[in-house]
Amino acid sequence: MALTTEQQTSHLSRLQQEILAWDYYRMGGEDDPGAAAGRTLREVPKTFASINEYLDVFEPLVLEECAAQVCRGEEGDARPSNVAAVLSSERVDGFHVVKFVLGEEAMREFRDNDLILAAKTDPAPDAETKTNDPKKEATTGKGDKDKAVEGGNASGGKEDKKGDAKEDADGDDERASAYENMYALGFVDGRDSRNVMRVRFHLPEAGGGHGVFKRRAALMDDDFTRFRSMRNALATPKKAWYLMHLANMSTIAREWLALHAFPALPFAHTILGGKPAAKAAHSSWELPEPLSKAIESAYNDSQLTALKAALEKQPITLIQGPPGTGKTRIILSLLSVILHAVPGVKSGQEIDLKRFLETRDERKPLSPAENASMHRRAAPWMCGVPNPRDAPPPPRDAPPVPPPPPEKPEVVGETENRRTKVLVCAPSNSALDEIVLRIMQSGLLGPNGSPYSPTLVRVGVNVHHSVESVSMEALVRERVGEVGDRVAAAAAAAG
Repeated sequence: MALTTEQQTSHLSRLQQEILAWDYYRMGGEDDPGAAAGRTLREVPKTFASINEYLDVFEPLVLEECAAQVCRGEEGDARPSNVAAVLSSERVDGFHVVKFVLGEEAMREFRDNDLILAAKTDPAPDAETKTNDPKKEATTGKGDKDKAVEGGNASGGKEDKKGDAKEDADGDDERASAYENMYALGFVDGRDSRNVMRVRFHLPEAGGGHGVFKRRAALMDDDFTRFRSMRNALATPKKAWYLMHLANMSTIAREWLALHAFPALPFAHTILGGKPAAKAAHSSWELPEPLSKAIESAYNDSQLTALKAALEKQPITLIQGPPGTGKTRIILSLLSVILHAVPGVKSGQEIDLKRFLETRDERKPLSPAENASMHRRAAPWMCGVPNPRDAPPPPRDAPPVPPPPPEKPEVVGETENRRTKVLVCAPSNSALDEIVLRIMQSGLLGPNGSPYSPTLVRVGVNVHHSVESVSMEALVRERVGEVGDRVAAAAAAAG
């Protein structure tokens, strides 16, 4: 069961309200209000009494991971600032959504879900600052930390020349002192055109309640003073601001949503209890003898233990080990094990594996009607029946989901009519591409112990060029090209 769109929006709004209230210049320092909370994070227990306890333990950990990512920045990120002008500002669902005008070059440095810092004083005085006019560049030196942008519009603005030199100097000092407290974190909410970007801020008032901020740091009077200054300043169109990219929050958002979808997992009880299901007298699955011998000759004892754990039909198999111990290599063998394992127990008696394979190979192909009936049973929601996976998860205080009934062994394998499919996920695109590349280079092991090349489809974005040939987009282009060639050939034959 997945989170509904409304639930996703609610959880992400809470996450954004928490992060956007942080004081960037105090994060990671001794006076960081969240540092004390970080030092008293709860130790992850081996078991959890309830879903509430699970969320109470892991929510602060995700927030601390987010704070560390913001302080560290992305690899190779020099964090230059860009000058932008306010186009408009409005209040939407507890947030202030501000439209900024930037140059096209500066727009390319920001993406959706980026976390940025908006400030009146340059947050990166030692780096080159880009203006919203591509013909102009503004740079600041090490001694210009109090330099602030004032006025300005989409074409750079004009300087105010009223008053004598002394009045201008006094006014500059006063503005610089006031501008030091004008900064806040924002989320890139999207783009309206080539040079207009929407940024979401959370600038609560003092009487707005602090409940959402209980996880990492409570707000103080100085924070509300800063929020009030930001609300007033951002409400003035054509004023110029410095925008600095900090980090992309897409991964943190996915972790946050996954954390709150946890109650709906069919194996949530296994995670909460920290105990595997009772093991059968014999392995739930067995490997064909040739495949088993090939694997045993290629791996050490600890790796074989990990592979055998995958045959126990437990809902979760956790493999841990330091770098260089062969975890990625184990994944390839796990895929071979999952694809070609056969039932090892039937009515409490071990089956004749040879006879089982012979019976499997003698099975007749499914007829079109049988195939359609199988698809209707497997995906009834395609025929109008509601999909149970789309149902909202139970509330946090609901009792744990009962364990699913034990699965019945199925016939799977390389030559079976109902082809087995395995979904491989990874926390990053590069990690997934590494797995795909290894499968492309060395293949998997078949039931006879010999390597073969399985059918691969790489789904997702940022596909590495080394595995682009098996990406969804490349395969679709290839298939469309084949159809076009056949149509052209048929047309030529008919003509």
